[in-house]
Amino acid sequence: MGASIGVASNNVAEYQGLIAGLKAGNEIDPTATFW
Repeated sequence: MGASIGVASNNVAEYQGLIAGLKAGNEIDPTATFW
C-alpha cells in the first residue's frame, strides 16, 4: 500500500496513514471495532 500525499508535514502523513489503515481494516472485517 502506498500513496503520494505531496508536500506535507509529518502530522499529515501520520493522519493519512491512520485513515488508510482504518479503511483497510474495514475492508477486511466490516464488523470489527477499532480502538
